[in-house]
Amino acid sequence: MLRWRDTGKGEVKFIVFRPNGGSPVRNDLASEYLVLVDVIGAEGEDEEVDNAVQAIISHIQNNPMPNDCIGHIENVGGIPSPVSTTEGRLVYRLQFACLKLFGRGIVLEVALGCPDSVPAESEWQSLIAGTSKGFDFSPNTVTSDADDTKGYVENLVTNSDFTLSFEGEVRKRDKLDQFGVAKFVKYYNDEIQAGRQPTLWVREEYGPITFIGYMVITALSSDGGTNDIVTLSTEFKVADSDTIQVIDTPVDVAVTGVTISPTSGTVAAGATTTFNVTIAPANATDKTFTLVSSVPARATATANGLVVTVSAPSGATAGTANITVKTNDGAFTAVYAATVTA
Repeated sequence: MLRWRDTGKGEVKFIVFRPNGGSPVRNDLASEYLVLVDVIGAEGEDEEVDNAVQAIISHIQNNPMPNDCIGHIENVGGIPSPVSTTEGRLVYRLQFACLKLFGRGIVLEVALGCPDSVPAESEWQSLIAGTSKGFDFSPNTVTSDADDTKGYVENLVTNSDFTLSFEGEVRKRDKLDQFGVAKFVKYYNDEIQAGRQPTLWVREEYGPITFIGYMVITALSSDGGTNDIVTLSTEFKVADSDTIQVIDTPVDVAVTGVTISPTSGTVAAGATTTFNVTIAPANATDKTFTLVSSVPARATATANGLVVTVSAPSGATAGTANITVKTNDGAFTAVYAATVTA
């Protein structure tokens, strides 16, 4: 069991904890164990501890040990809120993992639509709980063994019978965030019965690259032994060659800070006012945030995108209510001071 450990010193330090019964850190990293790093300082040293947290994350992620981690060392828990210990210490517990590419990291998603329009991000859904995913370009070739090839048969690729394959486990009830077995099988049957092609947009994230294309279902079968989990197997082949893309998988951009404008304002009871939130950098992947009022009876806040509306209910008492903006990525905060007039 992991425990807090007091260093007995005031200066900022970091300690690496291993999983219970784990071997040295280098073996933990190579075996995909989670590594916990505690950044410890005395209470009141908030700025120094914050700086140490950022420096440690940067160092560990940018200076991986190549002989100890086959993959990428990444901060997988974000920046948590600090914890105060009984010894008067301020502790941030960071989580790092050595990320390799396992089958579970390959995601196959589908979406309904037409070949002339790529689905919006919100329309993509994972097919079902997958157990095996793969791709096969299956090049078709012709050969030349003319007498001027100097003894070697020469090959030319004429085209490619590109295929995405998928196997998964069937559940009694499909999850809401999945396309699902029932919908998938019924869709195939409905399209065949109507004399149409059972086509779908398919996207497979394969580590550093992602396949996207408008494809047709060319295999669909299921198997379920008495003592086995029922499985579903399917494959997709190209329906429209113009839609096939092989692109770099987008890399998540971490949030580095948050600011608001203006930082304060006055609002009468029964009225509203607004302020704007700016997340840095501008291309951050997750720009979501939470809003908390220090005095909800005096003022509350709601967000529409990056615009926050502060509302003072009728009958609110005069005074100040602080609206704290906290990013979901990185837990960065900014405070808007709302002065309510009766």
